[in-house]
Amino acid sequence: MLPKRSSSCAKLLCVKKYLRCFALGVGIAGICVWLAYWVAPYGVALPATLEADSHYPSCRVWDADGNVLTTLRGHDYEWRFPVALDAISPDLIQAIIATEDQRFYSHHGVDYCALLRAGRDLIFSGRIVSGASTITMQCVRLMFPEKRSFTYKLKQLIWARALEMRYSKNEILTYYLNHLLFGGKIVGVEAAAQYYFGKSARELNFAESTLLAGIPQRPNFWRPDRFPERIHKRQKFVLEMMYANGAIDAATVQKNLANSHLLTDALDTAFFRAKLQSVFPFSSQHYVNRVAIFSVDSPTIQTVLNPKIQNALASALQTRLSLLRGVNDAAGVVIENATGNVSAMVGSVDFDAEPMGQVNAATSPRSSGSVLKPFVYLLGLDEGQIVPQTILKDEALVLKDYRPENYDLTYRGNVTATDAIAHSLNTPVVRLAHELGLRRVLNTLARVGIREFSDSDAQRIGLSVVLGGAEVSLLNLTNAYAGLARGGKFFPYTFLFRPRIPLADTPFHPGAVALLTAMLRSEKMPCANPFPCAWKTGTSSGNRDAWCVAYTPDYTVGVWFGNKSGRGDPRLVGGLVAVPALNSVMQFLHPYSQWNTVDTGIFENITICAESGLGATGFCTRKQVVSGIPGLPLKSCPICAQKRTSLGKIRTPESAVYFTTDPELTLSFSTTQGTFDYYLNGRYWRSASSSFVEKLPCGTYRLQLRSRVDNTCDEVIFEVRRR
Repeated sequence: MLPKRSSSCAKLLCVKKYLRCFALGVGIAGICVWLAYWVAPYGVALPATLEADSHYPSCRVWDADGNVLTTLRGHDYEWRFPVALDAISPDLIQAIIATEDQRFYSHHGVDYCALLRAGRDLIFSGRIVSGASTITMQCVRLMFPEKRSFTYKLKQLIWARALEMRYSKNEILTYYLNHLLFGGKIVGVEAAAQYYFGKSARELNFAESTLLAGIPQRPNFWRPDRFPERIHKRQKFVLEMMYANGAIDAATVQKNLANSHLLTDALDTAFFRAKLQSVFPFSSQHYVNRVAIFSVDSPTIQTVLNPKIQNALASALQTRLSLLRGVNDAAGVVIENATGNVSAMVGSVDFDAEPMGQVNAATSPRSSGSVLKPFVYLLGLDEGQIVPQTILKDEALVLKDYRPENYDLTYRGNVTATDAIAHSLNTPVVRLAHELGLRRVLNTLARVGIREFSDSDAQRIGLSVVLGGAEVSLLNLTNAYAGLARGGKFFPYTFLFRPRIPLADTPFHPGAVALLTAMLRSEKMPCANPFPCAWKTGTSSGNRDAWCVAYTPDYTVGVWFGNKSGRGDPRLVGGLVAVPALNSVMQFLHPYSQWNTVDTGIFENITICAESGLGATGFCTRKQVVSGIPGLPLKSCPICAQKRTSLGKIRTPESAVYFTTDPELTLSFSTTQGTFDYYLNGRYWRSASSSFVEKLPCGTYRLQLRSRVDNTCDEVIFEVRRR
């Protein structure tokens, strides 16, 4: 039987066992540290740059005068304004480093001295006394937040080392300062400086810097605007840490502690709300909402909103609306023609009104009334079907199941095109649209930027589209008229500053646009002291919408009055309701200028029949000379012909498919004897006699032949197809 071991021997074996375990633990820890320091960081996936942050910042919105219009909160309704390191007070940087990570510029992501100190304190006290997280490790927690655990702590060590290997100290510090929490939704030093002191982070003094530096460890607990006594104690700690680090002397500590109460008493968060939150008038709210979608891509939005024009527009609408009972709302748009800038937009006179004050009536489609009529006349002018003096019939009209009537239910017989548009007669414009073709009218509306209705909807609506059967938005409508003001140059409007004017689409001859402008200027607006401009009103069926759009060479203005619910009112007539408000805005926009001249250089003199207002023939006895479009033959007068010459006929090409192996095909065009005008796909192409040859690319073509003598016409449809 073996003798029993003495108690001292057993104790010795126990100590040896613990020493072996300790040595093994130290070895394993050393290997882990070595892996974390040298090997593991190479396998960590980090963002390409520290700017790649899904938490998009707050966004300042500026008006055209360089004033902050409002500030939009960022991700998760945060206030955060990222700034560069040189845009932060050096005192604040020094205070935060002294408080959070004194050896930030000397370690490589992990402060092992702090780790040992934290471990020692944990062993001797049995609880966590001090932390060991460096600024770099805190950046990891901000980038990849997870529940705290030993495994996550090890990940932090590895990722912190990876950050230090990829980025410079200043890059890491910049990220850290821009993502620190300062209570509530205040993120980053710039937002904190502006919230608590109403100044930028660059402008903070030493006392303000030391106060802010104490907040991030427990942001809501140390908030100075709510717990001033707590932050006094915390600021004392920050000063002591800076003193211990040799950054300041004892006198500086005592001086700042003595004045700390004065500092918190001076906190002015009301100033922050006045500076950053929505202080703009509610008339601009819809404008801001429209540009807010760009805040994700940029911390700054430079709009083209002109505050003076915005106020004038809102005032004109409110003044006019106050005189109307039964009409609850109005909207307006002002576009600067040269640039396409939306200088002002009011979507509602009262954004807070229930139930639909927040509905933007400037962008919501509404029944257009007569405001689309000018574009039908523009198409007729551009295709040589009419001139302003052309006689149109204002008589009862029946087209299948469609019977348009004039607003006053009366007819005037034969009227000129100018009188028809000036008095907004319905049957003449429907006759013209029917002659031009619905599809070509719809294409014209699309080319000027009016695309609220689909092709199938328009086909279902039919020709009533030109009388308000289709809905359009005030914004798109105003921009279409702005294209007329530019002489036929159409390009998109913009709410944001753009250094260059975009390329314009010019689908119409400038002469056609100039003639239309003269027609729209032929009558003065029915109000006191009317401003000379081109203008058009509209009233929807059932008196639900009252419109007026007008333009000068400088500005285009559109206004709408109505009830967003769609309820009609007898007072909702464009000429009575919308015109006075629009005229007021025009007077404000042009205080010193008058539009009294028209460019006549784009016209040429043509001879028309005085009876029909169409191109004069040898049979017309009464003729007159008017302005016409250079190079565009006017449709010939069919009324005065006493006899007809032999009908013009197209001999070639025939209604067939022509194949080619090349991109283009040379075709022979021949007719019966005589000189004719050729129209290709509805537009004037050329004038020729007998025969000629021409190359055409692949496509489908409609060729029309018109005689200048008797207006006879022949037509073929053919196709050029690549084999």
